[in-house]
Amino acid sequence: MTCNPHLALAASGGRMGGRSFSSSSSSESSSSTSGSSSWDSSSSSSSSSPSYSWESSSSSSSPSYSWESSSSSSSPSYSSRSTSSYYSSPSPSYYSSGYYSKPKLKTASETEDEAWSFLLTRKCQISKPFAIQTLRVALLGATRSLQKDLDTIAEVADTSTTSGLSCILQESTVALLRHLAFCFSSFSSVDIKQNKTDGENLFNQLTIEERAKFDEETLVNVDNIKKKITPRKNPNGLNSDYIVMTILVATKGECKLCVVNNSEELKQALQKLGSIPTSKILAVEVMWTPQEENDTLSECDLLKDYPRLKPL
Repeated sequence: MTCNPHLALAASGGRMGGRSFSSSSSSESSSSTSGSSSWDSSSSSSSSSPSYSWESSSSSSSPSYSWESSSSSSSPSYSSRSTSSYYSSPSPSYYSSGYYSKPKLKTASETEDEAWSFLLTRKCQISKPFAIQTLRVALLGATRSLQKDLDTIAEVADTSTTSGLSCILQESTVALLRHLAFCFSSFSSVDIKQNKTDGENLFNQLTIEERAKFDEETLVNVDNIKKKITPRKNPNGLNSDYIVMTILVATKGECKLCVVNNSEELKQALQKLGSIPTSKILAVEVMWTPQEENDTLSECDLLKDYPRLKPL
C-alpha cells in the first residue's frame, strides 16, 4: 500500500485523564502503619517485623516455626535454640488429674510445609503487581459524532479525583462501543510490573509515545489542567479518512485484557475496561486524533504512526 507524503498531514490530538500514583502510595503507607502497630500493642517499637526461628529438640531434629515481634530489626532473623528452655515437665499429680493430654507432635515435613506456606502467603500479600493496559482502535473517519462525544467528556470531566478518572474511563468506552460498527482495526496489550515505580514509569513512557504522534494538542484536560486551542487550518480542506483512539489504564493487581481479533472481542475488551473498579484505578489517559472536526489523519499517517494495528 502506498501513500502520497504531500498529503500526509500531522493531525491534532485530544487528551484527558490523570494519575493518582502518589495519593495511592500515601494511603497504602498509612494503612500499612496502622496494620503493623496492631500486631503487638505492648511492643516498644511503632512497627513490628517478622522473625523466623528454627528450633532443635534433643529428641527430634525437625524444625519448628514461630512468629515473633522484633523492634530492633526490620528484616527476618534466624536462630537455633533448644526446646528444653521452653518446656518443663508437669508434676506427677498433674498427670494423674486427668487434665493433661500429651500433645500431638508434627512430623518434620508437616512443620516445614506449614512454614513455607506461611512465607509464601506473606510474600503474596507484600508483592502487589501493577498492570498497564493499552487498547488502541482505528475507526473510519465518517463517524464524526465520536469526536464530539470525546470533546464533551473532556470538557466536563473531573480529572483531579480517582472517581473522576473512573468516570472518564466508563464514558469513553461507552462512546466507543456506540461506534463499534466503524472500527476496522485494533491493538491491545497488558504489561505487568511488580512495583508501583516501574508501573508509573511505563505509563508515562507510553503516554509520551502517543503524544509525540500529534502535531499539536488542541484539547487537554489532564490532572485538572485544561487547555483548548484553535488548530491550524487544513490547507487541503480534506476531512479525516480515519480516527485513532487510544486508552491507557494503570491498575492495582493483575488484569488480563482480552485478545482482540474481531469486533466481538473488541466489544468484550471495552466492556472489561469500562467495568474496572474505582478502587483499583491508578491512572487513566484517553487520547484521540484528529481532535478537530476538519483535521485530517490520512492513510499514510495511520500506517506510519500506528504499525501495530491489526484488522478486525
